[in-house]
Amino acid sequence: MPRIKELKKNYISDTIEKWMIDAHMKQKKDLAEAIGMSPQLIGYKFKNNAFDYGDLLDIIEALEVPDDEILKAMKK
Repeated sequence: MPRIKELKKNYISDTIEKWMIDAHMKQKKDLAEAIGMSPQLIGYKFKNNAFDYGDLLDIIEALEVPDDEILKAMKK
């Protein structure tokens, strides 16, 4: 059971990293700059999977994530 918790624990961070790759954005600091967040704060949020709803909206907008990708992410 702990293994399942670990897999789900990083799901949001892993999904955002996939979206970054799809958007050809290589650095988390570039994402931080695009959404008006410090690199330290975004690093913390990735490490602790601490994104809130507003963060996700900003990230989706900055990375221009397609609707089908958003729906796919919501279903998991």
